[in-house]
Amino acid sequence: MVTPEHHSWLCVITRLDPPPYPAGELAAKITASGFQELPVSVAHTLALERLPLHHRDPFDRILLAQAHVEHLRLLMCDAGLKPYGPVCQVIAEAN
Repeated sequence: MVTPEHHSWLCVITRLDPPPYPAGELAAKITASGFQELPVSVAHTLALERLPLHHRDPFDRILLAQAHVEHLRLLMCDAGLKPYGPVCQVIAEAN
């Protein structure tokens, strides 16, 4: 799942005009799909200190930290996250 923050940032840096989903529409799609928000907690930010620097993208790193703390699996399209092991499953590689 792409977080709304990550989605917004990607739209800015890739200059997507217009963005694929307006912010309100993305939030509605996430809710309708049955996903629940997972706010960033103190435990998540502290887990960042324990993550090796295989990958430097701050958005991906907080998602990895959340996955570790919450015992979740993160599904991604970035092969650069493979070194993080089973907590991160690369489901497809981006072009």
